[in-house]
Amino acid sequence: MDRRDDKSSLSTSSEEVVTENFSLEWNIRFDTKVISGEIVLDLKILRDGVSQLVLDTSDLQIDGVENTSNSEKLKFQLKEPHKCLGTPLEIILPSEVQKKDSKVSIKITYKTSPTASAVQWLKPIQTAGKKHPYLFSQCQAIHARSLMPCQDSPSVKSTYDAKVTVPRDLIALMSAERCGVEPALTFREDVSLQTESSHSQLSVGCSRWKT
Repeated sequence: MDRRDDKSSLSTSSEEVVTENFSLEWNIRFDTKVISGEIVLDLKILRDGVSQLVLDTSDLQIDGVENTSNSEKLKFQLKEPHKCLGTPLEIILPSEVQKKDSKVSIKITYKTSPTASAVQWLKPIQTAGKKHPYLFSQCQAIHARSLMPCQDSPSVKSTYDAKVTVPRDLIALMSAERCGVEPALTFREDVSLQTESSHSQLSVGCSRWKT
């Protein structure tokens, strides 16, 4: 599917730019119901003359955009919101990558909204154990854009990895294979199979899970 045939996405066509991998670094805050952090998008340019990248977003606070190869700050703008599809994020690409087969990695620092449509925040009283809060995400069909800036279209499939920091006594699970746990309760996850952004899932909850 060409993105231009996908009326549910405002992002750049997958015939012009495609996301090959994205890397997430998140800090989960139950007190503010906000996920803060960054996403690094590894992009491939498929046509000459592509001067800008447009990503899908919804209720995201964008704090900065940079080219990871040289830390150059890139110009960006949140455009006019669409009543159903969110707010397109327009990023001006570096001049040296505005040609076919170029690759560039872009880091976006951002925060989600407490009302992000992809995320459900449960109070301890709403859980079976009654002791700890719980978070889970549901990105289908077009809600991934409220969790991260992305090409939120089934025409774009990529691998991803994530580093998720959570409060003590909680763990993070994703639609990925865990590849490590670091101090300060940071969990690393990795997906080696290409998947759509809407298939990215996150759960954070009590460290004791029943099956």
